[in-house]
Amino acid sequence: MQYFFKSRLHIHTYYVLPKEAPTPEAIASMHLTHLTHLLETPSHGRFTRDMAVNLRILAQKSVGSNDSSISIQITQTIAQIELLDSQVDTVESQMKVIMRSLDSVIMTVPGIDFVNGGMILGEIGDISHFSNPAKLLTQSLRKTIDTIQATGL
Repeated sequence: MQYFFKSRLHIHTYYVLPKEAPTPEAIASMHLTHLTHLLETPSHGRFTRDMAVNLRILAQKSVGSNDSSISIQITQTIAQIELLDSQVDTVESQMKVIMRSLDSVIMTVPGIDFVNGGMILGEIGDISHFSNPAKLLTQSLRKTIDTIQATGL
């Protein structure tokens, strides 16, 4: 698989295929039309029928394992990755809603998105407690120094 998908293993197309065909034998025996559909649909046409043929040939020549326990492990790992991705998306959307409701001045800093802004506000608290930027910087430096001393660096 890593030779077919190159360095882009964490793409939706890669997750769809092993959920249905987790072994080389399953890919090699899959109907070519179905294999093509499994590749084309999630990749929005970037993976074509010719690529499905190439993948099938690679699977036929593979010396990969046909162990059912590995197949289960592969499908479960993909399910966990998809669950974590979903949870990250949920947290990020909730952070966006919270940050919009706070209408903090921190969001006016170029390059600060909702997640980074939320982390900064979580660390410093209410930004209005600082009368000027120097006091905010001093507080941040104090926390950094305390962290370094606590870790013994």
